[in-house]
Amino acid sequence: MDLIPFCELFYASHYIPVSLYHDDVCIGSYKSIDEPLSFCYSAEKALLQQSINPAVFSSAGSGLYGKIQIKNTCDAIIIGPTFSNSISNDAVISFMRENLIGHDQKDSTALFLSMLPKYTYNQFINLLSFLDLELNNEKIDIISHFQSSLKDEEPTFNKKHALKTIERNETQQLHGTYQTERKLLALIRDGNIKGVNDLLMKIKDSENMVEGTLADDPLRQAKNLLIGLVTLVGKVAAIEGGMHEEEAYNLIDQYIQECEKSQSIEFVKNLQYNLIIDFTDRIAQSLIPGNLSKEIYECIQYIRNHTCSHITIDDVAKHVSVSRSYITKRFKTETGLTINEYILQQKIKESKYLLQYSNLSISAISNYLSFSSQSYFQTLFKNQVKETPYNYRKSVTINNITDISKNVSKD
Repeated sequence: MDLIPFCELFYASHYIPVSLYHDDVCIGSYKSIDEPLSFCYSAEKALLQQSINPAVFSSAGSGLYGKIQIKNTCDAIIIGPTFSNSISNDAVISFMRENLIGHDQKDSTALFLSMLPKYTYNQFINLLSFLDLELNNEKIDIISHFQSSLKDEEPTFNKKHALKTIERNETQQLHGTYQTERKLLALIRDGNIKGVNDLLMKIKDSENMVEGTLADDPLRQAKNLLIGLVTLVGKVAAIEGGMHEEEAYNLIDQYIQECEKSQSIEFVKNLQYNLIIDFTDRIAQSLIPGNLSKEIYECIQYIRNHTCSHITIDDVAKHVSVSRSYITKRFKTETGLTINEYILQQKIKESKYLLQYSNLSISAISNYLSFSSQSYFQTLFKNQVKETPYNYRKSVTINNITDISKNVSKD
């Protein structure tokens, strides 16, 4: 297939920018104006390095991107950016910063972004799947395909063991639906994409999850459940997680409108999965300051993806190919924290989740997060949280029981 006219026609019919690559080098771009607006460095790099095909990249500042590798060739196309919300002045500035665009091009950038069509995450990955069908003659299972891209390529044995242990314990807890709902909202609020994905897959395979009857018609039932879910996710998890209220409410409205247009239960279920991932990803992106340099952004992503490993400053410096002294100084300047302080912050955050939502022992959590010893973990935890891991687990457990009791009394 001649990809040049394909890209030209795709842009002419969808108005989503599209670029053609050969051997990971861009050989042609099709967009609304001729200004030198390149892809966000993190989007292009992430997509070209991904082995999954098709692949998707989402960034709060730079929007949605997707890549389709043409089978048995060195050619690929990248589409994007596109956004689900209206473009504000802050969004323009954020896009310029992430794409390294000078201030003198602000007007042309704003014009470029204003001409982009709106796509929700669900619509976008369905479009990617359609393009893959056209270009590679293959039909993918959307949920299993795109959720697999969120998993670590080489998870450690300890991580696998810990997650399996958590899953086993979760299925044995009382008030399963309510507790699972609390866990899901907590993960979304923290922007924990991998945690959300693991829990959604467990829910999908569980035979113990019982949904209340909200309508006589199965399709109407599915739609009502989605409307309740997206409202809860948006108002409780997303806004508390730091998402701007207006953005959260706009996204809730968009997903409800898209849901009401659907004609099949399967579509609604796919939409339900995708909205959860969409909200979680947006929160994860918002938790990273938007004014970071390329090196520090990649450092933070590396640390977040290796929280369960033993990470050193040298590991972080090696990942971004700079010296230890340079990255140490730059990280402190841009984040206000040292690298070791940020690593510890992320490990404590993960340990708090495990203490609240799993039955793993304190020793197992210490090992899982690669602390040198349980006593060292307990000392660091108390210094950060102002109470021991045992007392923290006890206090959050009491709060959980109180919340459940209130919920039962209302029924």
